[in-house]
Amino acid sequence: MRNRIAGLGKNRKTAVFPKLVFAIRDGLNHKFGDPNYDIKQLALECASKRMYPDILNYDQVVKVTGSFKTPMGCRSFLGVWENENGEQIHDGRNNLGVISLNLPRIALEAKGDETAFWKLLDERLALARKALMTRIARLEGVKARVAPILYMEGACGVRLKADDDVSEIFKNGRASISLGYIGIHETINALFGGEHLYDSEQLRAKGIAIVERLRQAVDQWKDETGYGFSLYSTPSENLCDRFCRLDTAEFGVVPGVTDKGYYTNSFHLDVEKKVNPYDKIDFEAPYPPLANGVSFATANTRTFSTT
Repeated sequence: MRNRIAGLGKNRKTAVFPKLVFAIRDGLNHKFGDPNYDIKQLALECASKRMYPDILNYDQVVKVTGSFKTPMGCRSFLGVWENENGEQIHDGRNNLGVISLNLPRIALEAKGDETAFWKLLDERLALARKALMTRIARLEGVKARVAPILYMEGACGVRLKADDDVSEIFKNGRASISLGYIGIHETINALFGGEHLYDSEQLRAKGIAIVERLRQAVDQWKDETGYGFSLYSTPSENLCDRFCRLDTAEFGVVPGVTDKGYYTNSFHLDVEKKVNPYDKIDFEAPYPPLANGVSFATANTRTFSTT
């Protein structure tokens, strides 16, 4: 972390990869007097100056996903999976991919009609499920020899024979496959306009209800197929930009929706709403427990100092 704080090369650039993830756990590093509290302080300093490491709450990861594991940076989390001996396994597991919904487009197509929005959302969910199942189907019949390091030499936690099918190791929740979403903020604006999402308890409830519907869908798909469907609060600035550009071409510049040139990441508070970091975290707090595939929050802080 000291190397990360110093930066890379003569220009002292921030290193993005490899990703750093730091977990905070009571009794280990959480409070003053915990044995590794000093390391936590260093991690916070590093995060405030270099954006990384991503910070995990140990107990919250267990609460939301069922057991503790690290994600790929701010990307996918795995759910609980036990082997034939009842042992929880995390190493060697994987995610099979993500399909992200453009929620603002659905709201724009609904033209302010909430009933139409829910109908369109269910249609897009059915399409997303079909797309995700197509990804799974592409793995059927694939042999271990196509990627020996992954499937024959243990990288995926198995040592298959060259002609074994790899698809078997992705079943029964061993691998996750995820539904993502973009733009809760712009979706609410497109449907209801007027008051800012942050300032209205009623609008906050509407946003949460949308994500609850997405979670219900992936839970249903998991029960019906046996694959590890999960909800993924998509962390993608590129997709936020691309979706908005496509919708601007289709619907024009819509105030509060396409006028900024980008959409807001997943459930995040609109960056133009100036609130302190604690109020931002409180606003976003209802969403992470719903997104069992991944959920992350950010906050702008002044440079952290341990002195």
